[in-house]
Amino acid sequence: MTHNYSDETRHRLFDKINYLEATHDIAAVPHEFNPKFYPSEAELRWAKALKGTMSGKMVVWGVNGSSVHKVYPWTQIVAKWLAERGFHVVLTGDAVQGKEFQNAILDALKKTDIDMAYLHPMAGELTIRQTLTLAQVADCVVGPETGLLNAVAHENVPKVIMLSHSTADNLTKHWKNVTVLSADRAKVGCSGCHRLHYDWTYCPQDEETNAALCASAIKPSLIMDAILSYIATKKKPLAA
Repeated sequence: MTHNYSDETRHRLFDKINYLEATHDIAAVPHEFNPKFYPSEAELRWAKALKGTMSGKMVVWGVNGSSVHKVYPWTQIVAKWLAERGFHVVLTGDAVQGKEFQNAILDALKKTDIDMAYLHPMAGELTIRQTLTLAQVADCVVGPETGLLNAVAHENVPKVIMLSHSTADNLTKHWKNVTVLSADRAKVGCSGCHRLHYDWTYCPQDEETNAALCASAIKPSLIMDAILSYIATKKKPLAA
């Protein structure tokens, strides 16, 4: 029913509702927020060993989430900038769409002059537990609003999240060490739409990328600047 409300009505009703606060209220428990994923010692040893094979900083990037709008269409641009600075980019996602998006990213990057050794395609190769454990030892975790980012929400590991159907008040209000990016609502009126999407019926697409309009509107330079603010580098940020 609420899918048919106007953007303005949904924004007015749902913009300020925080998911954690609401679920704690339902359970009638205090607002003490600290949901976490708990890897085993063996899993942490594996993750640290894998990171140790990389000669620089490691960015774990979730290429997709559970719906059509949870895909960032300019990932290859930021990944290129990171690789040019000697940062390792681990691409993660599911074995179907995630791997498809990952392969498209790799195909685009192979046409450039970057060293592909800095790209680590692991979508569909890692288990969910391995992915979430690797995120805990990353130098930065990047992705849409999905399980990967939620799993490290209350860890100190730096995070950059690209919002789509949620607002910062909805999702990231109580998160630690996070940079929150979203489309300018003045330009993309549906941003923070408070809708669950199973197809493109209620989700406007960008003509250039065919991705969600809200995701496409987030500039790659904003993500790169956020990552660089967390990861020390002697090199200057690239121009947008």
